[in-house]
Amino acid sequence: MSKPPHLTSEKTRRSDDLTNIIKSAIQLKQIRPGQRLPTERELAAHYKMGRLVVREGLRTLESQGLVTVKLGSKGGYYVEDLSPRKVSMPLTSALKFADISLENLLEARLGLEGEIIRLAAKNATRKDVRKLRDNVELTKLLAETSASALVEKVHEFHLLLAEASHNPIYLVMMHSIVEVIMATMRTLGYRSIVSEKTLDEHEQIVESLERQDFVEAGERLKLHIVNDERRLLQRAKKTLGRSASSVRADRLGLN
Repeated sequence: MSKPPHLTSEKTRRSDDLTNIIKSAIQLKQIRPGQRLPTERELAAHYKMGRLVVREGLRTLESQGLVTVKLGSKGGYYVEDLSPRKVSMPLTSALKFADISLENLLEARLGLEGEIIRLAAKNATRKDVRKLRDNVELTKLLAETSASALVEKVHEFHLLLAEASHNPIYLVMMHSIVEVIMATMRTLGYRSIVSEKTLDEHEQIVESLERQDFVEAGERLKLHIVNDERRLLQRAKKTLGRSASSVRADRLGLN
C-alpha cells in the first residue's frame, strides 16, 4: 500500500508524535472512516521510528476508539466512524475515575439537560419530535416484553433530546452522562431501572414539545431528573442499607 500523501516525513520518534499526526489527519478528514492505515513496517520506515514505538502509538489510537484492528487477508488498522458515543469515551472514562457524588451527578444533569431542552425548544424539527414520540411509544411496548431493550430505549430518550438541540457538543456530553448514570445504577444496586412513572414522565415531556409549550417541557424535564435521583436514593437505601443523605453526598466509586 502506498503511503498517503498527507503523512509528512517529519522525523518524529515518540509514539505520541505518531498518534497526534494520525489524529490530526482524521480530524482534517485526510483519512476517512473505513480507510486502512499503512502497516507498522511502512509507518516505521516513513517516520524513521522503531516498530515497537509505532505499535504503541497505534494501540493508543485503538484504546481511544479512533481505529480498530481487523484480522484476515485484509487485516490491519482501520479508521473508525467517529460517532458521538465513541468521541465521548475519554470523557466517560475521566468521569468514572473522578471523585463525584450523586449530588454532583444531579447538578450536572440539571445544568446540561436544562440547556439541551432550551436549545431543543428552539432548534428541534418535526422529525426530531417524531423520533422522541416513537421512542416513547416503543418503550411502552417493550415494558411488557424485553427488559434489556427497554433500558436501552429509556436512555436513548435523553440522547434524542440532545440530538434535537442540534449542538453536537451536548450530544457527546450526554453520551458520557448516560454512561455515568448506568454505572451509578450498578454501583447502587439498582437493577430494575424502569418504572411506569419514568415512562409517564418521558411522555409528558414529549407532549409539551408537541404542543410547543417549551416552558412546560423544561419544567417537566427538571422534575423528571429530580424524580430519577429520588428513585435511585430509594433503591440504594433498600439495597445498601444506608440513609438517603449518606448516599447522596458520598463518593460513588463508579466502575
